[in-house]
Amino acid sequence: MKRIKSVNILGVKYKIKYKDIANKEGQNYAGYCINHTSTIVIDTHLSPQIEKSAIVHEIVEAWNNRLELELEHHKITQLETAIFQLLQDNSDLIKYLTKK
Repeated sequence: MKRIKSVNILGVKYKIKYKDIANKEGQNYAGYCINHTSTIVIDTHLSPQIEKSAIVHEIVEAWNNRLELELEHHKITQLETAIFQLLQDNSDLIKYLTKK
């Protein structure tokens, strides 16, 4: 699977970097978002599906920060789960929405 290297979030291009978070940084999470550098970091040891889900999660984290939504983390996780399911299970919708 070819990994995505960037994503536009609210008009800002975020770089997506892949790092060994769990082993090198001693952390227990799939990724994180650094808004002041427009960077999303995703752990390299995730399955393809969890990696994609983590990217969606970090996009919601960026929205939360940039739009000053002040959502609690469990709400961000709930939104990520719903958005990820919508994207995964509705390829026809994605094609329709992105058709120019």
